[in-house]
Amino acid sequence: MKLIDHVKPEYLRLLKKLTKNDMDSISSLPYEKYMSTALWKKIRLWILKRDSECCVVCKKEASEVHHRDYKEQTLIGGTPDMLVSLCISCHDKIENDESGTKRKDLHEKDHRLSELSSIHSVIESTGMTVKISTNEAHGVSNINITYIGALNCLEFYSLSNLAYSFCIHIMRNNRDKLKLPMPFGREKLSQKSGAKILSHNNKKPLATVWASTETILIKQYKNCPVRVAHELRAFIAASKYWRVSGSSKP
Repeated sequence: MKLIDHVKPEYLRLLKKLTKNDMDSISSLPYEKYMSTALWKKIRLWILKRDSECCVVCKKEASEVHHRDYKEQTLIGGTPDMLVSLCISCHDKIENDESGTKRKDLHEKDHRLSELSSIHSVIESTGMTVKISTNEAHGVSNINITYIGALNCLEFYSLSNLAYSFCIHIMRNNRDKLKLPMPFGREKLSQKSGAKILSHNNKKPLATVWASTETILIKQYKNCPVRVAHELRAFIAASKYWRVSGSSKP
């Protein structure tokens, strides 16, 4: 069933209410009020179902529906191609510029939607490539991870997020040996002291992790019972988009 037929009862009921208030079209209704109508709620659910509740840009779970235009036919469900499912993050990237200022030009928003879709298509086809190098000094193993792919791909996935996920992963995989200080937030990775990975027994530091958008530095101390570099490579190999330079993945 077409969307416009699916929502026809809600449309007719809303139009009847508007007519009583001397309003002759859905587009004459303030947008905020339109978004609270039964018509829009039904349109939204139909679009999300059509898109399998996946963001059309990054394929993560979608919870929002974006209007590519605000014409009457779109508002009543007549042009479903002008409605797309998005995750909160991608929707924010489309609606707002880098400074957080809301975009008003629909063509600019559509260009941004197309741009983000193209960037993520590159990620899906080539992955997010990092280079890993290690060296030892004074009993400390230094593990350096550097992103070497296209910089615009970092709009979606950063090394700071990768580092945070890895810290959680290595702790869970080695609960009898390692622990993280709680609360453990991403902000610790950018602090001068870094994020500590502690001994489960005596809470002494076994490793320290620093991260930015493009780099990760892990210092593994000689008393660490876990092969951090080995676990890091395995973690990246099992990830969806990250890959180590020289590997065949994805």
